[in-house]
Amino acid sequence: MSMLKNGLAAAVLLALAGAAQATQMVIVNVDQAGLGLNDPTVVQPVGGNPGTTLGQQRTIAYQYAADAWGSVINSTVPIKVQASFAALACTATTAVLGSARSAYVLYNFNASAIPNIWYPAALANAVNGADLLSGGAAIVSSFNANIGQPNCLAGTTWYYGLDDNAPAGTTDFIDTVMHEIAHGLGFASTTNVSTGALLNNMGDVFSTPIFDHVSGLNWNAMTTAQRKASIVGQGLVFGGPTVTQEIPLVLLNRLSLNARMGASTTSYSIGMANFGPPANASNFVGQVSVVSDGSANPSQGCGTLINTGSGGDGGPLAGLIALAVAGGCNSGTKAFQAQLAGATGIIIVSNQPGPAPYLTDGYTNNAIPTVSLAQADGTKLQGSIPGVSVTLATIAGMYQGADNQGRGMLYAPPVVQPGSSLSHWDLTMQPHTLMEPVAQSGQMANLKLDLTPAALKDIGWTRNTANGVLGGGLISGGLLPACDTGVPAVAAGGAITGASIVARANVCRLNPGLLGTEYMSCVNNYASTLAAQKLITMAQQLQVGVCATTTGILPLATKSK
Repeated sequence: MSMLKNGLAAAVLLALAGAAQATQMVIVNVDQAGLGLNDPTVVQPVGGNPGTTLGQQRTIAYQYAADAWGSVINSTVPIKVQASFAALACTATTAVLGSARSAYVLYNFNASAIPNIWYPAALANAVNGADLLSGGAAIVSSFNANIGQPNCLAGTTWYYGLDDNAPAGTTDFIDTVMHEIAHGLGFASTTNVSTGALLNNMGDVFSTPIFDHVSGLNWNAMTTAQRKASIVGQGLVFGGPTVTQEIPLVLLNRLSLNARMGASTTSYSIGMANFGPPANASNFVGQVSVVSDGSANPSQGCGTLINTGSGGDGGPLAGLIALAVAGGCNSGTKAFQAQLAGATGIIIVSNQPGPAPYLTDGYTNNAIPTVSLAQADGTKLQGSIPGVSVTLATIAGMYQGADNQGRGMLYAPPVVQPGSSLSHWDLTMQPHTLMEPVAQSGQMANLKLDLTPAALKDIGWTRNTANGVLGGGLISGGLLPACDTGVPAVAAGGAITGASIVARANVCRLNPGLLGTEYMSCVNNYASTLAAQKLITMAQQLQVGVCATTTGILPLATKSK
């Protein structure tokens, strides 16, 4: 761990030694002096992170994420997480933000393990109840040290605040660390996604609940050729019972496009877009007009639109829903041209066989809702125009990013993406979830982990069913009393409010102040913020305050000089 200046250095050691949580997670810093977690560059405290050097802020944020995860899962064996910053793959516009994996995988380590199935090291230790690794790191993680350089997401920077308030042009570090630690805990398959081959001809515990609803086969029961085909088949789901039970608590109802022509109405499945305002029943309604830009492929709508539409001063598509065919330009350009022409929404018809795609190729200035249709459905709808009006409607019992049986869709794009395919949730989940392959703004992983704890439970982890607890550890020979905050560490649906209080309290202890007054004020301020957001009740806020007082006075032996 990088050492912090003056009293802050001692306080960091105290917080790590005294943190009371369901699982002790220990950050093992392997960066060289002056680099990464040891970077001495002077910075200002930001978003609840009191570090005054870049290395300090990185270390504090890393440990915050580890402490939060430690309050979510139960293991009597401490989990060591090897941590570093490195030059990961990136370009001026894209980057690998972070990477994490289990340091080892093990099988048949005791009678409680599923026979002949690979387990990640941390889970194997937890199931075993004793360390199988001779004290070594269970998780290996690293994060991109070059973010913001000219050839690595130029113009952006990491945000090391703990408050989920990352400014525009920054990437939230806490969200990224929470994501990567989950991979290290077991949200990952050991299958070779390029070939479909199992590791040493054995499946892994994450893949055990995976089902391919295209072939109707369970993952570990498939042949290598069948797995290879299903990895790009867009039909993989995670069938774990806890995830399936909690999907209604996390995901939005699926929407259908209802197209009415005269007295006849036809419903179509749609794909959503990650740009523009989300389409819903109130903002996506109207007559449909096929776009025309006067080019050789006029219905692609890549140029200025010339439809007669409703006419008038509002533009050629004023008040209408535009329909364009994929190809020729990206989806954002089509939506922008429709927007300029006065359309209130746009339907983009796929030009490839398969289900309605999830659209990601848009712009931040797209201002109208966009949905997609499968090629066959779009062709049918286009053939019925003019005289077609559309609305969106929710489908009871169906969820965005889940199949018709309510199982969470896994990422299985038509082209294999090593490192992403299979070991993430699908991008069609709405709202977006922590374990999708693309970082999403507004993730708020400091307060919610959506379906991730449920998935970890389905592969064998025990979730912490208790409340967040402050104190309860030995600090430099003094016993810090334990205090139950009354706030669940983790709840069904992935809220981790209690875990966040524990993690934030550990950060608050970095600057305890005389007799812990600054610590108490810091904890109380965070509780006040949670209450204002209606994430905890007034009674819970008062109890957190009691805990702040109870655990605030440090033993004399621990005071900073």
